[in-house]
Amino acid sequence: PADEFSAGAAGSAGKAGTAGMAGTASTVGATLAVGTVGAAAADGAVAWPEDLPEAAYDLVAEFADVTPRVDGFEASWLAARRALKLGASYVAVMTSADFDRFEKRKPKGFAKLREKKKKGWTAGLWRLDSVDK
Repeated sequence: PADEFSAGAAGSAGKAGTAGMAGTASTVGATLAVGTVGAAAADGAVAWPEDLPEAAYDLVAEFADVTPRVDGFEASWLAARRALKLGASYVAVMTSADFDRFEKRKPKGFAKLREKKKKGWTAGLWRLDSVDK
């Protein structure tokens, strides 16, 4: 699908973030190339999530490229929690079936603000309220 999901970022972000179907993540003030964990990053891009500074971003938007029979959902949540400031927003887009499993792995500290479903895809918006482990 060529649809895009746009969400008004809540909390401290103050701008809109977009997660497109191209498999990229956007943050306020920076754009990061997102691919398979451990894959080489494109020129000038930061590999997700190893090279990101801690608690530095107001918004992380992710289009999840889910590999069958591989559970990377917990790693996505933990990487987002590590990169986001308190009060920052996290947007994730994936198929509706994957989204249900993804949300079950959500750690404490994220408050769900919105969910939108369309044509077999689901996008969710959460705010990071605490970093309790």
